[in-house]
Amino acid sequence: MLKTIIKKLIRSCIGTMGICVSLTVVTAFAQTQEYRDYEVKRGDTLWSISSKEMSDPFSWPKVWKDNPEIKNPDLIYPGQKIRLPQSYVQKEIIPMPATVSTERVIPPYQEKPQPLMKKEETLASEKKEVPVKIRLTERKPLIARDILISSGYISDSIASKGQVIGSPSEREVLGITDYVYVKTLDPVRAGDRFYIVRKVGKVKHPETGAMMGYLIDVCGVATVVGMENGQTKAEITTSYSDIAIGDLLFDYYEVDVPLQPDKLRNPDITGFIVATKDRKVSNGQPDVVYIDRGMKSGIMPGDVLAMTARANFDTPNGLIQVISTSESTSTAVVRTSQKEVSVGDKFGPGTIPVAQLFPPEEAQGTVQGEVKVFIDQYTQAYELGDIDKFMSFYSKSAIENDSLRYDEIRDGYLKNFQNSRYTYDLKDPLTEGSNGNIILTGSYFIQRVVGEPLGGITQGHIRWTLTRENGILKILRADYDRQ
Repeated sequence: MLKTIIKKLIRSCIGTMGICVSLTVVTAFAQTQEYRDYEVKRGDTLWSISSKEMSDPFSWPKVWKDNPEIKNPDLIYPGQKIRLPQSYVQKEIIPMPATVSTERVIPPYQEKPQPLMKKEETLASEKKEVPVKIRLTERKPLIARDILISSGYISDSIASKGQVIGSPSEREVLGITDYVYVKTLDPVRAGDRFYIVRKVGKVKHPETGAMMGYLIDVCGVATVVGMENGQTKAEITTSYSDIAIGDLLFDYYEVDVPLQPDKLRNPDITGFIVATKDRKVSNGQPDVVYIDRGMKSGIMPGDVLAMTARANFDTPNGLIQVISTSESTSTAVVRTSQKEVSVGDKFGPGTIPVAQLFPPEEAQGTVQGEVKVFIDQYTQAYELGDIDKFMSFYSKSAIENDSLRYDEIRDGYLKNFQNSRYTYDLKDPLTEGSNGNIILTGSYFIQRVVGEPLGGITQGHIRWTLTRENGILKILRADYDRQ
């Protein structure tokens, strides 16, 4: 960070009198980025301290971690001294001494005398042309970025850059924030990123039997953090599905999400669905399928094609929309379907019912709509005490409060549901994106309506990290602060 700041200062200050002073101030400031003491006051909690002093109540685990003498984060006392990370308290503001000028000294421009104009000419010259504002129509993304990346593709060859060979935890199924050991073909350094991918299997054409390539699943992203025990260590920073030992590494690159076209294309191109996401036999909206036509045939992202169900005398069966293309194959999402969609179904041009293809936003599955449905279903399962349905909202890689894993989370809620029933209310939910996931924050209120003590209320704040697994939202990380 310091190098970045210095580079910016050098670019902006060359030729000024204040360059040396500026660099000295930045260096001195960077060296004081350590900790400062805070004295606990009556009514303080780590949550309230983090909110007040660090402008982020969810930073309280960092404060707890930096104060190992605090054994229980719920037990702090007035007069107790705790350390706050200075880097979180202070922002990167570069103070400039008021007495030192950093403005560039430029000799005044000597303007040549101009002949006097008449008053009418002066007024005319002062009239400025008012620019015309043109309102652009907003084009929406063709599909959510996470779904686009995790949808996978068909590749005729596999040229990986390495492999996941183990993990410090020795677990075989891994997810976001877990560490892995990787083996790479080329030297790497901290900060290098790779896509974690899996070869699902061979794809053969359902009509001709010809070998088309391999179905590739994109499972997540790994970021190299350094060396440990002679092995290259990386952190899983994004997870689209479970990650396993033996998964491959591909070069990381930024993915540009295509936008919905101004006018939908319905090209006169026919072909077959040759594979489906996760090798599912029966598919429907909004599942991902793969077709045997690509750029070479004139297919483009956004193209809409009509399906016919092969097993039902080629009867019409809804629409698919292409979301990514390669030379000879493409990935598409099922937008509408009347019957199940299977490998071997045909596609071609057809009438596009736009109103049916693009229903209202919430039904279309925008982030806000998806999260609202997720919360409603989660609440229903919680209030019914249905442990299996309830745990279906959690990823198998889920972590709760930095310690509990999936099985421990399940055991805790199972005991909670055994002799009691509750009402669950999530107030003021807010969502934002982070590393390809969705961060959901809010306040929860839980009241016991069956069991003892009757009417007891539990409340506090939540912070969930939601991820997509096979296009379905799951809780990957759950942090609770009880009041």
